[in-house]
Amino acid sequence: MHLITELADFFDVSVDYLLGREELVKEEPEKLELVPIVDISMGRAILKSDNIVGYRKVAKESVEGGEYFYLRLTGDESMINAGIKDGDLVLIKKQVEIVDGEIALVTLEDKVSLKYLYSVKDHFILQADNPKYKPIIIEHGEIEIIGKAIEVVRRL
Repeated sequence: MHLITELADFFDVSVDYLLGREELVKEEPEKLELVPIVDISMGRAILKSDNIVGYRKVAKESVEGGEYFYLRLTGDESMINAGIKDGDLVLIKKQVEIVDGEIALVTLEDKVSLKYLYSVKDHFILQADNPKYKPIIIEHGEIEIIGKAIEVVRRL
């Protein structure tokens, strides 16, 4: 049953629908929000409107209370052990405050990085979730926090 639940979550349908016990409910446009998809290579130029490559429909209640966008990861394996892989869409909530240990999208020297973020005195530690990458220690004023990772979407 666990696999069926995971499949239902992945396809955003009910378990009953997968088992043929109910019909698929049609989308109600007033309950959906279009969230932009931004496609940039990790470690390359910062977010720009010309990097928007499309939009993804999501339930309005899942993106209330803020500004959101999906980041399409390209060429990055630094968070692979957190389940974030090359080609994934990561939902980012734009915010400047991050709780220690959350996955944050930051800019560092005009490059974008998605890492666990920790604040220690007057420094940040950017920690990858891949042993191939060393932690980055940087002073608070040297990075800009763009937002927090909320979810990961992957196509099979």
